[in-house]
Amino acid sequence: MVKGMAPLWEGLGVPVNVCVVRWKDKKTLEWQYFGFVTTDLSVSARQIIQTYQTRPEIEEDYRQLKSPSWHLEKFCTRRLVQIIWHVILTLIAYNLFQTYANTDKGRVFAGKTKQRIEREQRRKQESFLLVCTQHAFGVFATKDLLYIMLGLPDTVRQRLQNVLIQKRE
Repeated sequence: MVKGMAPLWEGLGVPVNVCVVRWKDKKTLEWQYFGFVTTDLSVSARQIIQTYQTRPEIEEDYRQLKSPSWHLEKFCTRRLVQIIWHVILTLIAYNLFQTYANTDKGRVFAGKTKQRIEREQRRKQESFLLVCTQHAFGVFATKDLLYIMLGLPDTVRQRLQNVLIQKRE
Protein backbone atom coordinates (compact mmCIF):
# COMPACT_ATOMS: atom_id res chain seq x y z
CA MET A 1 0.00 0.00 0.00
CA VAL A 2 1.35 3.36 -1.02
CA LYS A 3 -0.40 6.25 0.72
CA GLY A 4 -0.77 9.90 -0.26
CA MET A 5 -0.32 9.53 -4.02
CA ALA A 6 -2.56 12.44 -5.11
CA PRO A 7 0.35 14.84 -5.83
CA LEU A 8 1.50 12.57 -8.67
CA TRP A 9 -1.67 13.38 -10.65
CA GLU A 10 -1.91 17.06 -11.41
CA GLY A 11 -5.33 18.54 -10.73
CA LEU A 12 -6.71 15.41 -9.06
CA GLY A 13 -7.76 17.36 -5.99
CA VAL A 14 -8.64 14.37 -3.77
CA PRO A 15 -6.39 12.19 -1.63
CA VAL A 16 -5.79 8.66 -2.97
CA ASN A 17 -3.98 5.51 -1.93
CA VAL A 18 -2.52 3.00 -4.37
CA CYS A 19 -2.21 -0.75 -3.93
CA VAL A 20 0.73 -1.92 -6.03
CA VAL A 21 0.69 -5.52 -7.23
CA ARG A 22 3.77 -7.24 -8.63
CA TRP A 23 3.13 -9.94 -11.26
CA LYS A 24 5.65 -12.12 -13.05
CA ASP A 25 5.02 -12.47 -16.79
CA LYS A 26 5.15 -16.20 -17.59
CA LYS A 27 6.45 -15.65 -21.13
CA THR A 28 9.18 -13.07 -20.56
CA LEU A 29 9.81 -13.90 -16.86
CA GLU A 30 9.92 -10.15 -16.17
CA TRP A 31 8.12 -8.49 -13.29
CA GLN A 32 5.17 -6.25 -14.12
CA TYR A 33 3.59 -3.78 -11.73
CA PHE A 34 -0.07 -2.75 -11.53
CA GLY A 35 -1.49 0.03 -9.41
CA PHE A 36 -5.05 -0.04 -8.09
CA VAL A 37 -6.19 3.39 -6.92
CA THR A 38 -8.82 4.23 -4.32
CA THR A 39 -10.19 7.39 -2.76
CA ASP A 40 -11.40 5.39 0.26
CA LEU A 41 -8.44 5.90 2.56
CA SER A 42 -9.83 3.54 5.23
CA VAL A 43 -9.47 0.30 3.24
CA SER A 44 -6.50 -2.05 3.23
CA ALA A 45 -4.56 -3.21 0.17
CA ARG A 46 -6.41 -6.56 0.30
CA GLN A 47 -9.79 -4.77 0.36
CA ILE A 48 -8.81 -2.69 -2.68
CA ILE A 49 -7.95 -5.86 -4.65
CA GLN A 50 -11.18 -7.56 -3.52
CA THR A 51 -13.16 -4.55 -4.74
CA TYR A 52 -11.45 -4.66 -8.14
CA GLN A 53 -12.13 -8.41 -8.37
CA THR A 54 -15.87 -7.78 -8.00
CA ARG A 55 -15.82 -5.03 -10.66
CA PRO A 56 -16.78 -7.29 -13.63
CA GLU A 57 -19.80 -8.58 -11.69
CA ILE A 58 -20.81 -5.04 -10.75
CA GLU A 59 -20.50 -3.92 -14.38
CA GLU A 60 -22.62 -6.88 -15.56
CA ASP A 61 -25.29 -6.07 -12.96
CA TYR A 62 -25.28 -2.44 -14.12
CA ARG A 63 -25.54 -3.52 -17.79
CA GLN A 64 -28.50 -5.75 -16.98
CA LEU A 65 -30.25 -3.01 -15.00
CA LYS A 66 -29.90 -0.67 -18.00
CA SER A 67 -31.63 -3.20 -20.27
CA PRO A 68 -35.23 -2.40 -21.26
CA SER A 69 -36.63 -5.41 -19.40
CA TRP A 70 -36.27 -3.72 -15.99
CA HIS A 71 -38.17 -0.60 -17.18
CA LEU A 72 -35.87 1.89 -15.49
CA GLU A 73 -36.14 4.28 -18.43
CA LYS A 74 -39.93 4.57 -18.29
CA PHE A 75 -41.56 6.71 -15.65
CA CYS A 76 -45.24 7.56 -15.46
CA THR A 77 -44.65 10.65 -13.37
CA ARG A 78 -42.37 13.62 -12.91
CA ARG A 79 -42.61 13.54 -9.13
CA LEU A 80 -39.21 12.78 -7.64
CA VAL A 81 -40.61 10.67 -4.79
CA GLN A 82 -42.38 8.30 -7.19
CA ILE A 83 -39.34 8.03 -9.46
CA ILE A 84 -37.13 7.20 -6.45
CA TRP A 85 -39.62 4.54 -5.30
CA HIS A 86 -39.67 3.06 -8.81
CA VAL A 87 -35.87 2.84 -8.87
CA ILE A 88 -35.66 1.42 -5.33
CA LEU A 89 -38.31 -1.23 -5.99
CA THR A 90 -36.60 -2.20 -9.25
CA LEU A 91 -33.28 -2.58 -7.43
CA ILE A 92 -34.94 -4.70 -4.73
CA ALA A 93 -36.57 -6.88 -7.41
CA TYR A 94 -33.24 -7.25 -9.21
CA ASN A 95 -31.45 -8.23 -5.99
CA LEU A 96 -34.19 -10.73 -5.08
CA PHE A 97 -33.86 -12.23 -8.57
CA GLN A 98 -30.08 -12.57 -8.13
CA THR A 99 -30.53 -14.08 -4.66
CA TYR A 100 -33.05 -16.62 -5.97
CA ALA A 101 -30.71 -17.49 -8.85
CA ASN A 102 -28.15 -18.55 -6.24
CA THR A 103 -30.49 -21.08 -4.59
CA ASP A 104 -30.83 -24.73 -5.61
CA LYS A 105 -34.20 -24.15 -7.29
CA GLY A 106 -33.06 -20.94 -8.95
CA ARG A 107 -29.86 -22.35 -10.50
CA VAL A 108 -31.65 -22.65 -13.87
CA PHE A 109 -31.78 -18.83 -13.93
CA ALA A 110 -28.16 -18.22 -12.88
CA GLY A 111 -26.16 -16.30 -15.45
CA LYS A 112 -29.27 -15.32 -17.42
CA THR A 113 -30.69 -11.87 -17.82
CA LYS A 114 -34.35 -11.15 -17.18
CA GLN A 115 -34.70 -10.37 -20.89
CA ARG A 116 -33.27 -13.77 -21.89
CA ILE A 117 -35.55 -15.62 -19.46
CA GLU A 118 -38.61 -13.79 -20.81
CA ARG A 119 -37.56 -14.62 -24.39
CA GLU A 120 -37.12 -18.32 -23.50
CA GLN A 121 -40.53 -18.39 -21.81
CA ARG A 122 -42.19 -16.85 -24.89
CA ARG A 123 -40.61 -19.53 -27.09
CA LYS A 124 -41.81 -22.32 -24.81
CA GLN A 125 -45.29 -20.88 -24.44
CA GLU A 126 -47.77 -23.25 -26.05
CA SER A 127 -50.39 -21.80 -28.37
CA PHE A 128 -53.84 -23.21 -29.11
CA LEU A 129 -56.26 -23.04 -32.01
CA LEU A 130 -60.02 -23.21 -31.91
CA VAL A 131 -61.34 -25.28 -34.83
CA CYS A 132 -65.02 -24.96 -35.66
CA THR A 133 -67.23 -26.80 -38.13
CA GLN A 134 -70.99 -26.63 -38.61
CA HIS A 135 -71.65 -29.34 -36.01
CA ALA A 136 -68.60 -29.45 -33.73
CA PHE A 137 -65.63 -27.55 -32.39
CA GLY A 138 -62.35 -28.40 -30.72
CA VAL A 139 -59.42 -26.69 -29.06
CA PHE A 140 -56.09 -28.06 -30.19
CA ALA A 141 -52.52 -27.34 -29.23
CA THR A 142 -51.01 -25.78 -32.37
CA LYS A 143 -48.31 -28.44 -32.62
CA ASP A 144 -50.85 -31.25 -32.22
CA LEU A 145 -53.04 -29.79 -34.94
CA LEU A 146 -50.02 -29.44 -37.21
CA TYR A 147 -49.11 -33.11 -36.69
CA ILE A 148 -52.71 -34.12 -37.46
CA MET A 149 -52.69 -32.04 -40.64
CA LEU A 150 -49.31 -33.44 -41.74
CA GLY A 151 -50.73 -36.94 -41.40
CA LEU A 152 -53.68 -36.26 -43.69
CA PRO A 153 -53.72 -37.55 -47.28
CA ASP A 154 -52.46 -35.11 -49.92
CA THR A 155 -55.97 -34.63 -51.38
CA VAL A 156 -57.39 -33.56 -48.01
CA ARG A 157 -54.48 -31.21 -47.31
CA GLN A 158 -54.96 -29.62 -50.75
CA ARG A 159 -58.65 -29.05 -50.05
CA LEU A 160 -57.79 -27.44 -46.68
CA GLN A 161 -55.24 -25.22 -48.35
CA ASN A 162 -57.84 -24.10 -50.92
CA VAL A 163 -60.32 -23.26 -48.15
CA LEU A 164 -57.70 -21.28 -46.21
CA ILE A 165 -56.65 -19.36 -49.33
CA GLN A 166 -60.29 -18.46 -50.08
CA LYS A 167 -60.74 -17.20 -46.46
CA ARG A 168 -57.70 -14.89 -46.76
CA GLU A 169 -59.06 -13.26 -49.91
